[in-house]
Amino acid sequence: MRLRLAIIVALLIHLVGCAEPARDTSRSWDAGRIEQLQQAMPTLLDRHSVPGMAIALTVKSSVQWSAGFGVSFEDGPPITASTTFQAASLGKPVFAHVVHRFLTAQALPLMGNIETWAPDSSYPPAVGSLTSAQLLSHTSGLVFDEEQDRLRVDLDSKGDWRYSGTGYALLQRLVEHAASNDINLLASHLLFKPAKLESLSYLRSPGGLAVAGHDRQGRPLRQSSGASPEAHSANVGSSLHASANGYAGFLLAAAASEEWAELTTSVVPVRPELGLSWGLGWSLSDTGAESPTAFHWGSNPGFKSLAFFDANRGLGLVILTNGDHGLELAREVVELVDPQRQPFFDFYMLHPDD
Repeated sequence: MRLRLAIIVALLIHLVGCAEPARDTSRSWDAGRIEQLQQAMPTLLDRHSVPGMAIALTVKSSVQWSAGFGVSFEDGPPITASTTFQAASLGKPVFAHVVHRFLTAQALPLMGNIETWAPDSSYPPAVGSLTSAQLLSHTSGLVFDEEQDRLRVDLDSKGDWRYSGTGYALLQRLVEHAASNDINLLASHLLFKPAKLESLSYLRSPGGLAVAGHDRQGRPLRQSSGASPEAHSANVGSSLHASANGYAGFLLAAAASEEWAELTTSVVPVRPELGLSWGLGWSLSDTGAESPTAFHWGSNPGFKSLAFFDANRGLGLVILTNGDHGLELAREVVELVDPQRQPFFDFYMLHPDD
């Protein structure tokens, strides 16, 4: 009897061990991996022809480690974790939090038709029937008809996922009209100042960036570090400027916010084989844990960026680069510093051609 009991206990222990999930459960970034990354960075920058990169790693409610590597441009100042980059589409999740806070303050639902709070006779009727949630999740079916020179809703694709910067531009215009304020001031009032994120802005500073963008051969792009016609025009889908430390602060504020759960709930599947879906403003990656990893990337000419927050481990990461090979670089950086595999790197949109 004792022998039989011992065999049963041993078998149970073996089964429990086999059932252990093959995923990292660390609650902080590993110091040894960070040291390996620091040693590897000169080689990685050279391999990908990226002049500079800034990174910040968050844990719980603070930045655990941040640093800069390389330079802003040839013979230029060194990159630091406080250097401001073009963060491009990293502005989309920021905008989603701003929209949620604005509508909540007005007692308006994300699922309500936009025509009920932002009437505009210049839009076709089908556009007015869209919701903020559909625009934020890229499921509106909204397209720009070049032949008719106007927006229209493709009813056949409405509800399906189709990445749409046009939808974000429309929602930005509607929110600005309803708030009687431009989006940068509204974001400052609702998010940047309360969360002490003054380094984030949808507008370029009057003096221009101190960082130059570079192509895939590492050559500087013209005007990427100076003033441009867009310098005084905010675009939530492409014009966010941020430092690694600044965007890390946003990650922490977002993850602790009341709206986090709603914005990071899956709305539409995108690539089920990768565990990829979309929430509101956030891309979502299912790694088999209780909650998906919320992430987004940015891609402007000469600038590539990536950010994610894993609520299960309480870990966040921000990478900003000034080179068109920045997302390829980011993948190697993440693989060095994080033992958890991130399948979203196989998503085609993280492999832009520019």
